[in-house]
Amino acid sequence: MLSVNGEHSRTIDFNPIKEYIWFPKEVIKLQNTSGARDHLKNHQKYPATKAELVAECNNLSDFSEEDKKEFTSKLPGGTYNSADDVIKALGL
Repeated sequence: MLSVNGEHSRTIDFNPIKEYIWFPKEVIKLQNTSGARDHLKNHQKYPATKAELVAECNNLSDFSEEDKKEFTSKLPGGTYNSADDVIKALGL
């Protein structure tokens, strides 16, 4: 595995050119991915900060403690204007 500027990549050999496939530094591993997407798209109010999203997540009974911890640790800080912004930031 190659690391460039904190990004990880995998080299795939094709003749005569080497192509690099980039993937996120960390991948979120939620057990209830479809529930997370549904909540973010249909129930969450935007704009929302990370703190607001985490507080909302912690109040949901549909998600395991593991999923709540994963969501909290993997979501970058900032303000999100839409569900798509959160989903993209998490790599869902």
